[in-house]
Amino acid sequence: MVHPAAEAGHILVPEELGADITPRDGAGVALPPADRLRADRSDRAVRLEDEEVTERVRVGVIGLGVGRHHVEAYRRTAEAELVALADANETLLRQRQREYGVETGYTDYRALLERPDIEAVSVAVPNDLHRQVVLDALAAGKHVLCEKPLARTVAEGREIALAVRQSGRVFLMAFNNRFRPESQLLKRLVEEGVFGDLYYLTTGWLRRRWILPRGSWFGYRERSGGGPLIDLGVHMLDLALWLAGFPPIRRVVGFTHDRLARARATPEDPVDVEDFAAATVFLETGAVLHLATSWVGHIEARDRVWLEVLGTQAGASLVREVTLAGTVEERCALHEERHGVALTSTPLLVRTDPALSTYQESILNEVRHFLQCILTGQPPIAPVEHGLRVLEVLEAIYQAAAAGREIEPGQTAAGPA
Repeated sequence: MVHPAAEAGHILVPEELGADITPRDGAGVALPPADRLRADRSDRAVRLEDEEVTERVRVGVIGLGVGRHHVEAYRRTAEAELVALADANETLLRQRQREYGVETGYTDYRALLERPDIEAVSVAVPNDLHRQVVLDALAAGKHVLCEKPLARTVAEGREIALAVRQSGRVFLMAFNNRFRPESQLLKRLVEEGVFGDLYYLTTGWLRRRWILPRGSWFGYRERSGGGPLIDLGVHMLDLALWLAGFPPIRRVVGFTHDRLARARATPEDPVDVEDFAAATVFLETGAVLHLATSWVGHIEARDRVWLEVLGTQAGASLVREVTLAGTVEERCALHEERHGVALTSTPLLVRTDPALSTYQESILNEVRHFLQCILTGQPPIAPVEHGLRVLEVLEAIYQAAAAGREIEPGQTAAGPA
């Protein structure tokens, strides 16, 4: 049986999800109202309901590694006018300008931010630069789409969250896996009570071969904040917590392994992050969440990404595998029992653009949502608070692994912070 919600394949707005996702601070106080955002554009004519756009958001992209996917998405989106690019690597910058036909480029992102005609930016720089670039962008009055993770540490993340609250700008975390049609479907089904009470979630992203080039900042804790846990695990942890409704965390158990990473370290390339991490997260609801992630390991596939959800009335599974031959296999299934018979169904999901990969489609949907939030004042479904919550759990996992015992988010290894 295909649930009616499977027909859409579009990004659900908060009203459709049936949840209160109003951005709030740590004390539960609502952030500046969306009316402030609407007022900023009160003199502009925008018609979105029938996809006729008479006004576009002028955007820039800072960081052109993973940021190139943002560039591609903006170029496919009617609501965006891509104005300028920025990257400290001038060779890469000029290459991307030629590749995407963008006339203006800056090696200093601050020059891009100084332009009053640019309203919004994507921030896709290395993790150690997130804090400063985002703070500068908000101070310049820009709306921000920030790549994951929010920052390297919770302390940095709190600085960003405070700046977002004070700015009144739209801030969207680039948790692109939320924007896949299958993820949107599962969220809707959870909110509709189809699964009953969730009691177990298992998720992860395992990679067979080390793919980082020599000298990559990803391998240096001072720059990245960690290895696969903060790189890949952040996606899956967010997806699981989002589906579960971001309940409070009771405690966390963590484990990290770094022997395979250390074997690749040299004096010129001193890799000092984990190659594998696993965690058990106990939720206030009584549910438990298992997470595993790696940059290298002896598995059958080249990449294996999964999410399994068990509820008292139904379950679901999402799996994406990339074989050693490069073939991509993706599966989404719903599991339930009717009249004593076990049933598994495969939803027929409508893709935004069948010519795009599911990854490209998720970025496109993410960018469109960001622009819709700017144009209409609707709150983002991945606000800065969610980025901070995920970062708190990631930090707790690292601390629990280092201490060799379970801890609560907000504690240090020695005790409460």
